Amino acid sequence: MDDLVHAKSPPSASLVNLDSATATPSFSQTQTMVHDEMSVFVAAQRGDVAALRQLIESGSASATDRDEQNVTPLHWAAINAHIAACRYLLEQGADVDARGGDLVATPMQWAARNGYLYILHLLIAHGADPTIADSQGYNTLHLVTHSSSIMPLLYLLHQPISVDSRDAQGHTALMWAAYQGDALSVDLLLRHGANANLKDEAGLTPLHWAVVRGNKVCIRRLVEKGGDVAAKDAEERTPRDMAVELKSLGAWKRALEEGGMNEHGVKRAKPLSDRNTKIAIFVLPTVFFYLIFMTLSVLPWYTGVLLAMAEFFGMHHIVTRVLLNKNTYTDSVSQTPYFAGIITASLIWVVYAWVTRLLHQAESHPFSHLMFALVVGLCAYNFFRAITLDPGTCPKPASDDELKQIIEDLASEGRLNGQTFCIQFTALGSGIVWAPETTGNSFCSLRPSLSASGSSTSAAATDRDEQNVTPLHWAAINAHIAACRYLLEQGADVDARGGDLVATPMQWAARNGYLYIIHLLIAHGADPTVADSQGYNTLHLVTHSSSIMPLLYLLHQPISVDSRDAQGHTALMWAAYQGDALSVDLLLRHGANANLKDEAGLTPLHWAVVRGNKVCIRRLVEKGGDVAAKDAEERTPRDMAVELKSLGAWKRALEEGGMNEHGVKRAKPLSDRNTKIAIFVLPTVFFYLIFMTLSVLPWYTGVLLAMAEFFGMHHIVTRVLLNKNTYTDSVSQTPYFAGIITASLIWVVYAWVTRLLHQAESHPFSHLMFALVVGLCAYNFFRAITLDPGTCPKPASDDERERGAPERPDVLYPVLRSSRYFRDFNSWILREPCGCDSGFARPRRVSSSSLISCH
Repeated sequence: MDDLVHAKSPPSASLVNLDSATATPSFSQTQTMVHDEMSVFVAAQRGDVAALRQLIESGSASATDRDEQNVTPLHWAAINAHIAACRYLLEQGADVDARGGDLVATPMQWAARNGYLYILHLLIAHGADPTIADSQGYNTLHLVTHSSSIMPLLYLLHQPISVDSRDAQGHTALMWAAYQGDALSVDLLLRHGANANLKDEAGLTPLHWAVVRGNKVCIRRLVEKGGDVAAKDAEERTPRDMAVELKSLGAWKRALEEGGMNEHGVKRAKPLSDRNTKIAIFVLPTVFFYLIFMTLSVLPWYTGVLLAMAEFFGMHHIVTRVLLNKNTYTDSVSQTPYFAGIITASLIWVVYAWVTRLLHQAESHPFSHLMFALVVGLCAYNFFRAITLDPGTCPKPASDDELKQIIEDLASEGRLNGQTFCIQFTALGSGIVWAPETTGNSFCSLRPSLSASGSSTSAAATDRDEQNVTPLHWAAINAHIAACRYLLEQGADVDARGGDLVATPMQWAARNGYLYIIHLLIAHGADPTVADSQGYNTLHLVTHSSSIMPLLYLLHQPISVDSRDAQGHTALMWAAYQGDALSVDLLLRHGANANLKDEAGLTPLHWAVVRGNKVCIRRLVEKGGDVAAKDAEERTPRDMAVELKSLGAWKRALEEGGMNEHGVKRAKPLSDRNTKIAIFVLPTVFFYLIFMTLSVLPWYTGVLLAMAEFFGMHHIVTRVLLNKNTYTDSVSQTPYFAGIITASLIWVVYAWVTRLLHQAESHPFSHLMFALVVGLCAYNFFRAITLDPGTCPKPASDDERERGAPERPDVLYPVLRSSRYFRDFNSWILREPCGCDSGFARPRRVSSSSLISCH
């Protein structure tokens, strides 16, 4: 690839200057200003609404003022995510589409670069135009795509802006997402009508750019949505030709193979359609179980058993090797109704055997048959109820207008995030995986004039430009891993400091969360404890980026989890302030102190209250955060919540954690573990009472009393044991339904052994068949509920975890493949396994905000 097409422009001196903090395209996560006295621009940058009001109402400033960089106060408030300041400035007449700074950008474009959803929503609500382009030709949709922020992208796709709008070089948002390897954004853009075959000025399609990154999920999704595998660029290269040239043909082949195609993009023939395949898999066990039981009834047991086993394995072979042939079908067995079909077949033949063989054999025991019918009916009902409790998808809105209204309502309420809105990703596989070895070329090509052959050169790997920045800095900030590797081989200083922030290459990469650049630099001896001129070390900067995998990797490097910046803030304080619940949880698991104070006396719990994120508040309190800690002004976190008018979030956070608003734990009737044991055992006890009631009383009173007992059991579980004031799990997160099915199976077997077995001694085959079917039913039920425990295996020790992290950061932990775990933002993120016994540990999804100034 040549440099005909440019990406986010390389950072310049103005982009990292504290004294002239202009809007930056790719580097600066923070925008700060240094002035001797308070001005309207400093107040806007700090989000100080009181100071803004004083300055504007006194007449010493206005909302339309511009500084020496031609930037308005609204720009500074927008880039620092101060929504209250933005709202006040707009009320005072600020120009919502004012252009300023070196890039001649609007406030909304400054906010879009960092993916500030609610700033975008506020500005658009006040008439901001998302189609305006800056001096680089990027409109708001391009810039949000650059940020890889999925929720802002979703919001913009329902605004009046073309999904196929182009930048100055003809790139669409889809091309950018494909180049960045952002499979979730690629999928979302395609769902909203993005054209997979448009070409930029160099003749490159989104599929070409996906090949450049080497992300097989993006490649597969584009081809599935009609991307032309034969499209040629200006140099007559197809995407496959480019894959050969970039030595990523393996990723190309795997991507198409997982999509049921050969390497030329031709779909392989399937024996059945996807829908009919699933129907066949569900029905097949019923047919084969009939053959198995007929075999056992006709042949002697010593040959019948062997032949029945052969038939069973033949059924399994048909399902896994013929119907689910990996060359034509991409789902695994656990993603099909195979196990559900086996359990259903077992139930069918249990009922068939009872009706045809046993019912007329024991006419003198009507209660036994009634009990058997009830138990089998409950077993069947609870089985089908259990498998439909979590379908793995969210209900789809009836129309695009309804969807748009839902998104608008959630954005207005400040709740448009992964916890309230499911973006279902259909290009499944092993998950979104970055491709660190295939990033040698990019939109913005770094082409240092270095020669490995020893010929004359005009530059060296240690050269510095007029900003005192080395080539390694530029390669690191643009995520060019091949260029970084080459520069390091040529003697580049891995800890060279440069730029106005006096930062190292690793710190430049950390600001954007580039995991593999960080891994490469640390492997070459980079020091993660080095701080820049603002006092931020690599751990702080990765936390600012809200990138969970780089944070997980750094927590296994030699750097203190409680290291402080120049103002005494720890990484935990930053994560809490950003509302990044996943980072907060990860830092606490790795020993971060929840009670350290910064220079202002604020603890992480104070900063979580500032953001108002109840998940962060709850997690900090659960991990020992002091609810009575006071800052320099003698304010506790609760006092601050009252002051910031977020007492409701504070109360809800503690209530969900089983505490009152003062942080005192409410007494529980049982411990969490014993509660779950009681919930699992209770149905067995109550089913005994129900059946005894039915056997003693007449049916017309027994049925009513039995129903009352059943609802009594349900009340005890849902209102006493799972009292919302003391226990936070829902019913579906407990073993309640598993206990009901288990109780049903227990009493089926009990009734058979005590009432039916001796009634039909002349029919041994019927009892054998019954035992086999019930055994299969029980086995497959317990097998089904243990297939996906909801957690990843926990490493045996911290040493084992640390040994795994430095060598292969791309395989730190396996990806959950169940469709129930939809993925968050531009990657699927897993909570680190905790080894707890609290049921399904689903990955949490939280909206991530970039760093803004504290003072």
